[in-house]
Amino acid sequence: MMTVRTRIATTVLRWLIIERKRPLVDVGRMSLRCWPFDCDLNMHMNNSRYLGLMDLGRWHFVLVAGIAGEMRARGLMPVAVHVDIDFKKSIGPFQRFTLETKLEAVGTKSFTVSQQFWLGDELAASANVVCLLRNKQGTQLVAPLFDVLPHLRLPELSTT
Repeated sequence: MMTVRTRIATTVLRWLIIERKRPLVDVGRMSLRCWPFDCDLNMHMNNSRYLGLMDLGRWHFVLVAGIAGEMRARGLMPVAVHVDIDFKKSIGPFQRFTLETKLEAVGTKSFTVSQQFWLGDELAASANVVCLLRNKQGTQLVAPLFDVLPHLRLPELSTT
């Protein structure tokens, strides 16, 4: 069975074997399929599965955008602290969809990642995830990490 953990392991292996040789990107795109075990009794993808797949999309994004290596070198761990999601259209069993993940905004101590589920050219769900960077000393400033990743530069948030 293809659980989220199996999907994460597959994503990391795919990056190690294929994707890390490619240029860094500012948008992570994953082509996925909704399997029957992703569905609830209404036979569409369960709301909790969206969150699990969004986690997978963020794993993929930090790898293909070059963020993972910088976080590891600095001993940083990303922590999601707020998720806001809007469901627009159901994703049914066996449907293929694309999950897009990108950096939306960077603040002083937090950053926001935007994630969208696409069924072809139709938006099925969109979410914003606010994250912190932490290490053993606690929450760390975000700017030093993103300063070394110029392809991800965004205007700073004034409130976080």
